[in-house]
Amino acid sequence: MLFKNKKREVWDELIVLGVFVAVCTAGLVYLGYISLRDTAVEEAPRIVVASAPSPEDYRKSCREIVRPFFEQVQQMTVAGIEAGGDDLAALASKTQERLLRLRVPSGERDAHLQLVLLLDKWKRAGQGSVPDRSDVLSKTQELLASYTWIMQ
Repeated sequence: MLFKNKKREVWDELIVLGVFVAVCTAGLVYLGYISLRDTAVEEAPRIVVASAPSPEDYRKSCREIVRPFFEQVQQMTVAGIEAGGDDLAALASKTQERLLRLRVPSGERDAHLQLVLLLDKWKRAGQGSVPDRSDVLSKTQELLASYTWIMQ
């Protein structure tokens, strides 16, 4: 048996190659299955229900935000609003942004909305809106008279 059968040798090599390819394919299919299974079984997002603050806590937080602004603008006149311009608009915008971050209890929603809308009027008045400039001072006095807790 000095001479091996060449046909048999080629078939043996092909069988070894086929088994190698089959094992690699099976491994890749298994890894793909595991990665798909892990992504499909992700945890559902957790919903955290946060309770609204008490009205007293809301009023305290709101007062800390808006009182400095209202203390400054209570002293203004229509000419002062015109002179304040962009600085006044920027201050009103910053105050409004901070106010919008608060969580609001259901009983204080009207007050919160009125404060946000009034700050928007102050923003427009500072940017040069003549109609807003003429009535923003009276609207501010009305709001502060309605919600006395703001300036306490």
